[in-house]
Amino acid sequence: MRLLTVILFTCGIGIAVPLALMLQNQGGAPSLPPAVVPARDPRGDELAASLLDLQRRVTALEAQLAAPRAAVPTAPADTQPAREQFAALERRLAVLESPRADARAAVLRDVASAERVRVARPPETKEEAAQREAAQRKVLDPSATVQDKLAAHEQLRRVPDAYTPAMVQELLRIAATSGEGQVRADVWRFFDGESKVPALVRPLLRALGSDPEDIMREEAAETLGNYLDDPVVAGALRWSADRDGAERVRNKAQRTLQSGPAR
Repeated sequence: MRLLTVILFTCGIGIAVPLALMLQNQGGAPSLPPAVVPARDPRGDELAASLLDLQRRVTALEAQLAAPRAAVPTAPADTQPAREQFAALERRLAVLESPRADARAAVLRDVASAERVRVARPPETKEEAAQREAAQRKVLDPSATVQDKLAAHEQLRRVPDAYTPAMVQELLRIAATSGEGQVRADVWRFFDGESKVPALVRPLLRALGSDPEDIMREEAAETLGNYLDDPVVAGALRWSADRDGAERVRNKAQRTLQSGPAR
């Protein structure tokens, strides 16, 4: 029995040793086949990039707002699917942006309202009404001198809607018949005030284009600034700014164009 055990033990060693040497020569235990790695979906990368960009926009917009708004949805949890996060962030961004647009419109309305309040005139007092009526009568008074009429005209310069059609015609008559350039210029200069009179446009254009006195054309160019919304007026001023023979008239026409409509 002992002899049989020794023989079996010896045979086992004889088989195990060559097998171990063979495995050692082949580089150790046999290797497993390589694992198969699934390919990345490029659409997932694009969605992740869009999601990151949207998150940055929301964060930046929230930082600009002074206080959180109750209507703004809370940020989506990271455990949500990417597409759900994307949709939630888009809704959140829309809510954040719309109040900004409303606020911007409200600011513009407030500015416009403040401007109207700033330029609003107080009601005319009895004394002011009496002075206005006296000046209006003076312009139409046949016995008044040209200088008296011009003084009344200047007094009405800062009074809105002070001129009746009859008054306008009388002052235009003075501008057309006076031989003094300064008198004609004063007629146009005093019309450059609070009253906008469309009937003046044609006479002013004639004066700008053909009056021989530089001062007359200069005053016409300035008063026409009240009617720059008329393309004919703008074209005539551009012509004078480029081609009038007097530098002072060219400069006045150019400044009038640059200043824009007075009202």
